[in-house]
Amino acid sequence: MVEEILDPLDVETGVFVKDNKEQIEHLAGIANQIRDEFAKISKHKLLGQSIQEILEVELYILDNTEKPKYKLYVYGDARNEVEKICREVIDVFIEERHYAFHNFHDQLDWQFSHVIGDGLNESMVDCEFWCSIADRSMSFLGNPAYLFYVIKFDKHRLSTDITFDEKRHPLLDELRIEWEREFGKFFNMHKKINYNELFRRASARDHFLYFYQDDFNALSAMKYENEINRGSIISIRMYRDDIFEEVSKNYDVSLRLANEIKVAPENYKKIRKLLEMTQDGLSLLMNDQGEVFAIGKMRKEYDCEFYKVCFTNFLEWKFYKNEEEYLRFNNMLPSFPERGTGIQKKDIELLMKTFGKRRLNKLKMIIECATKQKHGTMVVFTEDANEEVERLEASALPIIPTKLLSKQIEAVTSIDGALICDEEGVCHAIGTILDGRASNSADSSRGARYNSAIRYRDMRKKDKKKTFIVIVSEDGYIDCISTC
Repeated sequence: MVEEILDPLDVETGVFVKDNKEQIEHLAGIANQIRDEFAKISKHKLLGQSIQEILEVELYILDNTEKPKYKLYVYGDARNEVEKICREVIDVFIEERHYAFHNFHDQLDWQFSHVIGDGLNESMVDCEFWCSIADRSMSFLGNPAYLFYVIKFDKHRLSTDITFDEKRHPLLDELRIEWEREFGKFFNMHKKINYNELFRRASARDHFLYFYQDDFNALSAMKYENEINRGSIISIRMYRDDIFEEVSKNYDVSLRLANEIKVAPENYKKIRKLLEMTQDGLSLLMNDQGEVFAIGKMRKEYDCEFYKVCFTNFLEWKFYKNEEEYLRFNNMLPSFPERGTGIQKKDIELLMKTFGKRRLNKLKMIIECATKQKHGTMVVFTEDANEEVERLEASALPIIPTKLLSKQIEAVTSIDGALICDEEGVCHAIGTILDGRASNSADSSRGARYNSAIRYRDMRKKDKKKTFIVIVSEDGYIDCISTC
């Protein structure tokens, strides 16, 4: 008879200590659930792909004193490093008497979450952590228990894949706040989390959307003589000391209404009728009181910030800050703007950092041609291309070093494997299968091409060889990684 193996019992807490390998599988399932939900607001699943893992943290308070003893359990791949940091920050929290204060005010479920989240983010700079507000309960022996779930993100990808105004998108921080509160509040009570509402609340933390998001959703669903709304509305952003008459000089008014029309349900039909007139670059102009007062557009040279709403289809509209898309809405659900195809400004800066400015145009031309490859490809620029091709000869198709033309680049990137070029843009091999050792930077949510590039980059970095790699996906989006 085979004996059943039970999890060991901790006699101090009355808790069965879980097997970490089994918990990792369980947590991987939770991570996939969250990725599926996050996919709703990121067309190419960029937010979900940034998740590296989910960790579980259990904290048990063993005595009711101002400086209590406690037990801490962490489950997940990064458990050792995370547990060490958690212990350090909790020890400081207790030693500096913060525990006693927040325990008295019944705030420990929030405060422990902030302490753990802040500690992890300050200590592991390459990662970003979202720590749920604790699910508070009692252990079998009556000890106060706090359960947290922590999402571990790739911080670089969050900052470079989801951007606005060439910086990390502000909605990410609003989303983190809403997720931390909602997940801790409902998940451990086995209730379904309404992610759609979570996303709407996060977007509504923007001041302008807070007031008008529902109105724009309603207007996007209204037809005029059976025609879908494709009009637009502009509103200048007002600050506390601004005078509307002065700021509104940035408007180029074509037609002014005798009476302003408040953006409100009782006036939707009037506004929808006016929206039918916003053609050829014209928009409805809205004042700081939320009233449509004219039809016009922004002057070519403006010295203020403004919002613009463009209705694109039934229950679809885009929200711009100045001239850059900030969010788009589909069926009342916000989502990030689609990621731009081709090489981005941040990629150019990384390329210059790797090889300098002198060779920039040559290398850009090769990259831009490679992005036209419909089936995806990879291009490697390295300072010792000739020697590297000799080393990889068995898994490459070496060629006589050649400066490829545009059509040649499109042709040679149509086969599997990477192009190997030197820092002058001269090609030394095609169809190369890259090697490399296992890497902690690998991402299981990404494809084989991306992870192969990561392993190769890490190996080249260890060898101190300047290398810049371009990974082109099948939909034309690119990732650029460097040894710098």
